[in-house]
Amino acid sequence: MATYYAIAAGGNFETAGTWSTIAAKDATRVGRTLVPGAADTCILDDWSGNVTVGATSTCLNLNFTSNGNYTRTFTLNATRQLTIATSGSIVLSPNMTFSGTGTLLISGTVSMTGNGITATCALTLSAGGTKTLIGDWRNSGLVFLSSPAGVLNR
Repeated sequence: MATYYAIAAGGNFETAGTWSTIAAKDATRVGRTLVPGAADTCILDDWSGNVTVGATSTCLNLNFTSNGNYTRTFTLNATRQLTIATSGSIVLSPNMTFSGTGTLLISGTVSMTGNGITATCALTLSAGGTKTLIGDWRNSGLVFLSSPAGVLNR
């Protein structure tokens, strides 16, 4: 399990050059050769650039507030899917834009913190478990409950 930080130039979520294992907000945070996976934490902070999900991707935790509030645009392209894995979390920044019409798949037991941001993507709740909404989660795209969708707590 690793923690990845999006670089200042941003890029595609599924591209190794978009991610660094260095939290520093300076020239030492450069793209590496690894892509986040189902056991990893992805942090987009106030130093990160725009990031686009251009291919199906997965992470355990996706956090836009952990190292300073993300202020850029996170785009989930149409026909693409980003999975937040079982026992993970997603925390949106109140200062970001979440765009695109792809699918955010919440699988298993996951906490979801919206901070008043409206996600434009489709949202699929699946694989049982408990989904806990924290704060003001907004979604303007379609919401799907697949069997078993599990429990939704607020």
